[in-house]
Amino acid sequence: MVSFVQKVDLQKYEYFPDPMPDAFISIIGQTTRHYFLDVFDDFTPPCVLRKRARTYFNYAQEPGWDENTQLTPFPKILFICPSESMKTHVARYVKALLEKTYDDKISLFLTTKTRIEAKEYENIWQKVE
Repeated sequence: MVSFVQKVDLQKYEYFPDPMPDAFISIIGQTTRHYFLDVFDDFTPPCVLRKRARTYFNYAQEPGWDENTQLTPFPKILFICPSESMKTHVARYVKALLEKTYDDKISLFLTTKTRIEAKEYENIWQKVE
């Protein structure tokens, strides 16, 4: 079962990051997996994506998620970037953040709007490591 909750319906989750993600996805099965989804348009400057990544890193260090979800694993973070160059830029930035924080709680995955529109679903997400 898949649960997809859009930003407008996330207001009831007071412990979610501020600002809210564009969507919260739960895939419920033997193991439940959660995802925060953010979609960026062509006019979004790189600094906004960097700031959003930092917001998630800071949020992961706070007790809000753990306290409100009975220690459910932290959601994976999905960014849909407007272009390949923006995806590369964000990947480099997040990699540097990961190296500084040594946080194994954060898993961030990137793709582009073009790949989704082209329905290239195989290997669509690139994990930043």
